[in-house]
Parts: sequence; C-alpha cells; structure tokens
Amino acid sequence: KRKQEVLEFYDLSTLTLVATLRKKGKEWIASVQDTSGKAYIVRRGNYMGKRGGRIEKIDGQTIYLVEQVMDPSGEIVDQQVTLTLAEVNDQE
Repeated sequence: KRKQEVLEFYDLSTLTLVATLRKKGKEWIASVQDTSGKAYIVRRGNYMGKRGGRIEKIDGQTIYLVEQVMDPSGEIVDQQVTLTLAEVNDQE
C-alpha cells in the first residue's frame, strides 16, 4: 500500500491545468490549481483525483492519466482521462 498523494483528495473536475513546461529539455512537468487557487507541481508517475489516476504522460497541452474503474460487467479496467490547458480568452 502506498501513501495517498494530496491531489488524490480532489475530484479531477475541480483541478485546472494552468501550465506545462519541459524540465531540463527532457521531462515535462505541469502545474495544476485547485478551486482555492493553490497550485501544485506534478510529473509523470504522480497520482491525481479521487479515482487514483496515475499520470502516464505530460505534453505541452495535456496531462494524460490512467484510472482503474469498474466496467458494467464488474471487471476493473484502465480508463484514460485527460486534463487539458484551458484557453485564456481576453474579454473586455
């Protein structure tokens, strides 16, 4: 059993991807924000969301997670979920 990470206590729908960047020219990292505005840095291998989604990949626009969910037949299956950078539109 592993210790739950802080972002596993949040519903994925309450987290917003605010930035991604390539660290040292190789590994991508990302910044996600909760509804209170607190930011967290995540990388591949971290867990997020109440369904224990594991980050499989981060690119310039998206975090790709795999959650284990129960399908209608009762089997546990992997389901891919994504968190994508929100477009910022200037509104005057």
